Parts: sequence; structure tokens; C-alpha cells
Amino acid sequence: MKVTTLGIDLAKTCFQLHGTDDAGRAVIKRKINREELALFTAQLEPCLIAMEACGGAHYWARKFKSQGHSIKLIPARHVKKFKESQQKNDARDAFAINEAAQRPKMPLVAPKELWQQDVQALHRTRQQLVKMRTATVNQCRGLMMEYGVVVDKSIEKFFIQMPSAIEDANNELTLVMRDLAAFLVASAKDLSQKIEEVEKKILTLSEAQPDYRRLLQVPGIGPMGASMFISSVGDAKVFKNGRHVAAWLGLVPRQESSGGKSRLLGITKTGDNHLRSVLIHGARSLILSAMRKHKRDPVSQWILDLQERKGWNVTAVAIANRNARIMWHLMNYKEEYKSAV
Repeated sequence: MKVTTLGIDLAKTCFQLHGTDDAGRAVIKRKINREELALFTAQLEPCLIAMEACGGAHYWARKFKSQGHSIKLIPARHVKKFKESQQKNDARDAFAINEAAQRPKMPLVAPKELWQQDVQALHRTRQQLVKMRTATVNQCRGLMMEYGVVVDKSIEKFFIQMPSAIEDANNELTLVMRDLAAFLVASAKDLSQKIEEVEKKILTLSEAQPDYRRLLQVPGIGPMGASMFISSVGDAKVFKNGRHVAAWLGLVPRQESSGGKSRLLGITKTGDNHLRSVLIHGARSLILSAMRKHKRDPVSQWILDLQERKGWNVTAVAIANRNARIMWHLMNYKEEYKSAV
């Protein structure tokens, strides 16, 4: 019987399949190993293949798409609603994926191309290296403080002040601590060098994309923010409009409305935490820039008015929300940014 929708519960070696026909009847219920999966789907007539957006999902999406199938990647939290019971097993997971794929308004994740996968992998590596460098610097500063040596915050001041503190013979640093501090400084410098190398690779890959150049024109968006946005969003057409992108990034208020009364709380903080923080940091720079301007354009005036009424944090989130919607528009319609002057 012809399979129209195939739900696949992904794993490392063992995959559970649940396929249905036009009438919704289950025609495939079986387990299959990793080596056989691609061969099995290649023998099927083109159909809809649905998976959770989890580890390995983008690889299989590209594989199945090359075989002529339609692909749906569904966030795991939406699949959970369609499970038959609280008991969990692979068969129930595959059934829930199949059911979720047949809902017309189900939120989806765009399958990533290889270059997008590369950029996102580099960003994740850079994020980890930055955390390691920050931990190394903070550990060194904390240890030095126990010897009466205080080093100012920021990476730049750390690299400037630490060599002189290590060589200062008048402080209470022992020979062991001087050697240890020199080792930690060298480790932090090595991590900084690796961060720069990763950033160069990110820029090399991103500069080949036309959308990257468009996004750089948006105020408050730098090279890291633009490259991260195009790699995370993937296909802009997956989102209906810019508001959906802002909601996907968690830049909209969380609602607890009932009985006709609207109650808005803090932002939802869903989606990519790192991308959202980068957009908000860029928004903070726009607030400072607007405060320094003598001749204010309409956007700067809007920022200052909002900052006066709502404060720094709400204003930064509002600017990040606005920038996310603008970037989606530029990617979706392939337009150039036009400043409001």
C-alpha cells in the first residue's frame, strides 16, 4: 500500500518507522538499522517524511530530500503533545511524529544546508572557546586576589596588567604562583588566538552568501550576529512573517491571558539563547549610539522615547525584536536595507 506520511524516530543505530496511507491507516510499523534506512526510503514512492528536530535530523533531511521526498522537521516539544500515553517507547514516538506531521499549522524547523551547518558548528565552537577563556581569566583573577594582587575586569586589561603583576617583586606572589599565573595567561592567550581563527573561518563562509551582506546593513547587527542569524534561520520562507521569527527567538512577551483579560509577562526566551543574546547586545549599542547623537533620526528618537518610558532592558529587547523582523524581511524578499531618515 502506498505510504503518504512516514514518521521516523531517530536514534544512533536503531530507527523506528510509522507510515500511514491517505486514509490514515498504519501500513508500516517496523524497526530498521542505520545501514538499511537510506536503502528503505529510496525504494518508497515520494512521500512526506517527518522527524523530530534532534541530533542527526538535518543530515537525514538532506539525504531524504535528495531521494525526492518532502521533509518536515518538528520541534520535540510539539511532538510530545501527540503521544498516546505517558508511557514512552520508540513505537509511540514514531506514531506521535506521524500525527504531528499531519497538522497543517504545526511549527517546523528548516533543514540546514551544509554551509549553514558549517557556520553553526563554528559558532558553537567559538561560544565554547569564549566560555573557556572567561573561566580561565576569572580563575586567575580569583587566585591572584588571595595574594593581594587585584586585576581589573575585561580581557584587555587582564592581558595588560598580568605580566607586570607577575614580574613585580614587591608583591606577595610566590614562585609557584608566578609560574601558575604565567601558565594561565598563556592559556588565555592561546584561547584568544583560537577564537580569532574560528572567527576568520566564520567570516570566510558567510561572505560568500548575499544575505550576509544585506544583514550587515542593519544598525546593531555585526558580523557575528549576521552570520549566526542566517545559519540559524535557514530558509526564511519557513516563517510566515517577521513576527514569527521574533517569537521563535523568544523576543516576545509570554502570555497568561484568560477571561478576556490580557496579561503579558517577561519574554518567552525560547529558541536559540546565544543568538538572542547577541541581538540584545547589539541593541544595547544602539541605545548608547542614540544617546550620543546631536541630530537624531526617527529611529534614534523612538529608541530614546522608549528608553525613558520603559527602561534599558525593555528597550533593548524591543530593538532586538525589530531587528529580527527586519532581517527576516531582507532575507525573504532579497531587498536592501533602507534607513528611516
